[in-house]
Formats: sequence, structure tokens, C-alpha cells
Amino acid sequence: MKNIEVINAIKLISNYDVVGEEFPHKELDLAVVNCDYYVRPGINRKMFMFWFDNIQAGRFNYNLLDPNIPEDYRIPMILIGLVRTFFDKTYFEEKIKIPTEKIDNIRLKKCIQKLTKTDLLNFFILLLTGRHSRDLFISNSNSVNMWIRFNEECRKIDATIPVITEKSSGYSNLTGNNPAYFFNFLSTKQIANIICDSIDNHGNDAEKLAKILYNSGYTAAKSYLDHLVIS
Repeated sequence: MKNIEVINAIKLISNYDVVGEEFPHKELDLAVVNCDYYVRPGINRKMFMFWFDNIQAGRFNYNLLDPNIPEDYRIPMILIGLVRTFFDKTYFEEKIKIPTEKIDNIRLKKCIQKLTKTDLLNFFILLLTGRHSRDLFISNSNSVNMWIRFNEECRKIDATIPVITEKSSGYSNLTGNNPAYFFNFLSTKQIANIICDSIDNHGNDAEKLAKILYNSGYTAAKSYLDHLVIS
């Protein structure tokens, strides 16, 4: 079973169009962060994230909104509009029927921790490729938490590193120049643990991918991932 709270939140937000006294802020947050439940990977997901980033950065034409909407509710209502615009009912219904996978975290972690730091970086890139291509390995919600954890652990070492949740260009400038900046600050074990904790689907494939990378190298691992993506 999928997370019932998330499913109900998405159903509520995808049909919500009136500002009331009890605005569903929690449900809206859940619906946005779990967009992979109802937005197909590929161009639609990229467009969803493009508009989400622009909304968060304040790059949205507020003149498109009903002028009667109170100022405090403008961004939330824009986000509700984003959810409703990209909501794919067919994909949503398909997605929630997929059983939740039980990941053998201990076995997976032992496998990933064998990788060198260079191989771990390649493994991480392969995981992200699978995630963006076909929702493999890491859900959107877990991805958000994963990047926050990387940022928090790095800031324990260097407090000058921009905070990921701050609305400024500092973090985007940092990751624009070096998306995997945390490899310069954290140990291989720390990174492996965070990556492993973030994998919540296709765990057996993630484990096999790590083993192929460890035993046969990047090209063989990439070939295995390519097979997963097109299958």
C-alpha cells in the first residue's frame, strides 16, 4: 500500500479551488513534494520542476491571479494551480496501485559501502539517471530529504556553505558549479549511508547495479541501467 496520507492529500489538492479558513497547507506540501505520484517522468516532470523553481524564486506573474485572493495565500494558490495543471489522473491511479517495496537496507548498505569514492560518485550519477528517466530507486520525497541531509552534514564541517532551504542564489550557485559538492566534504561512508537511506524502490536493482559497478566497472553498470530504463 502507498502512503494513504499522501494519496489523500494529492486528491484534495488536485480538486481544491477555494480559499477557506482552514487552508490545507500540510496537504499542499505533501502534494508538491510527492509530485512523482501524479506527474510522469520526462518532459512533464521537468516542466513541473521548472515552474516550481520559478514560483519559489518569485518569478511568477501575480496578475494572473484573482485579485481577491489575500496576499498570504497567493503563492499557495499558485502551487495548487501547478498541481492541478500537471495532475495526470491515469498515471496517479497506476502509481498508487504499485505495492510498496520492502528494502533490505542492511544488505544494500554493505554493498554500497564497498565502493570507492570515485565509484560511489558514478553510482550516485547512475541512480539519479534512473530516477529522472523512469522513477527508479529514489522517490521525489526521499530525494528532497537526501539533498537536505547532504547539505546539513556539510554545514557541520563548513558553516559558510549556503543553506539549501534559504531563498537565495547562494545554494543554486554552489550546485550549479559543483552539483556533487558534498563529495568534497563528507566521508565515503557518510555519503553511502545517506544514499542508501534514500533508496526506497527497486532496491534489488540498486544492489545489483552497485555490485556490477564494483566487479565490472562503470560501462557494465551503465549498460545494466540502460536495460532497466527501457524495459
